[in-house]
Amino acid sequence: VFSHSVKTANIAKKERDGQFITNPETRELFTQWMDEDVFGMKRRDILVIIALLHDCGKILGFKENGKISTLITQNPFDPSQTMCPGHEYWGGEMVVREILKDSGLDEKIIEYIGKVTKQHGLFSAEYYVGKEKWSQSELLNDVKARAEGLCKESLFNMYCDGYTSPAFSQGKTRVEKLFNAPLFYADREYFIP
Repeated sequence: VFSHSVKTANIAKKERDGQFITNPETRELFTQWMDEDVFGMKRRDILVIIALLHDCGKILGFKENGKISTLITQNPFDPSQTMCPGHEYWGGEMVVREILKDSGLDEKIIEYIGKVTKQHGLFSAEYYVGKEKWSQSELLNDVKARAEGLCKESLFNMYCDGYTSPAFSQGKTRVEKLFNAPLFYADREYFIP
């Protein structure tokens, strides 16, 4: 987990410049978004911290019926892999706060990091299964609706997380297409008519 987390952070450092975006208009939008100030820090730097911490919930144990256990279990479908149900939520809810409590970071930045960490599994490889025939606009609408206003952060984190994973290859291609779509950068505001 540690090696994977460091690797993911290094990928985020490399990819935060947007070289994977081929549309010059959207690369400029991506760069502006990355350079925005978020509670006194550049988003491009916060996203590297998120990439480093995205799997921090995997360290958790739990106590149930007097027995102490860990969240990490063997994947019954692929013995070379492990599973860690709920690590995204608990990592963002508990572990990020614990790791960063003495970091000197503003509490709002820590909250932002926790919120994106909780979502990092939202757009994993499984998300794209059954959506192969969805149009770009259908996928864009669904992504924006699910990510609590943090779709770019969530997708960038997942892009870095699954960057070298063969299972995420279809997702990686779809994420690249979303980041190349100008409408992806438009803010969405929900309201009751």
